Amino acid sequence: MAKIYLSSTYRDLTEHREAVYKALRQMRHDVVSMEDYTAASKPPLDKCLGDVADCDLYVGIFAWRYGYKPPEQEKSITELEFRQAVDCGKQCLIFLLDEKAPWSPELMDPDRGAIEALRSEFQRDYMIDFFESPEDLATAISVAVANLAASGEVVLDDDADPATLRFYLRSLKRMTDELGSQIKLYSISSAGLVGVGTTVIVVGLSLEAMTFGVGGALMGSATIFPLNTMLHARRKKALLDTYHQELQQEPPAREAVSAIRRFLSTQLKGEAFA
Repeated sequence: MAKIYLSSTYRDLTEHREAVYKALRQMRHDVVSMEDYTAASKPPLDKCLGDVADCDLYVGIFAWRYGYKPPEQEKSITELEFRQAVDCGKQCLIFLLDEKAPWSPELMDPDRGAIEALRSEFQRDYMIDFFESPEDLATAISVAVANLAASGEVVLDDDADPATLRFYLRSLKRMTDELGSQIKLYSISSAGLVGVGTTVIVVGLSLEAMTFGVGGALMGSATIFPLNTMLHARRKKALLDTYHQELQQEPPAREAVSAIRRFLSTQLKGEAFA
């Protein structure tokens, strides 16, 4: 379970915030948002920035409002929350309303200079995602958080939530499907090379020793290169099949979830399978 800070302007994105909040809570994350705030001794800005500093992950949602600027501040609370996340070295996920999405003029700043400058900065400096509806946004954020969890960039406990388990199962199925296709290709390649090599050897018996040698080389390549690669793919597929079976247990063992998380993390980081 991760502690996630949900940041955005409020009145223009109420439905979007609610959809995201529900989706992340269903994934058993601890979501901190302005809806949870009650009267407190700390000024709202201090409370917000303190919560950002305490979170594991910052999620920023931006449409066409820049947000409220507190007295004696040159930036809005929403932008200050983002700056705090960056200053604290937090992982940041940024989501922008698609420019083509229908949006009421009443939910836009009359002067959009500040929000457009901020959006431009996000598009220049960050990997961002766009959304058009509350449902689009909730799905995109759920997938992004699950990806971070699988990569190890956001730490979760070993009792994986249903959404994360579904993500693991989809990832494993995609990998095993790809390995199955590779195994078939290697099998066909090996069989083809053996067939060609045998033919060349038979012909070579009645021709020259060199031709016999070429046939032997072809058969050797059939057994050394495609075969070794095929065996490697089969070992990997067998492991992934085992992971897949363990994930489908009710409930899956913590050790299995941890092992799968570590495996997917190495794959997402581009590390070689051993």
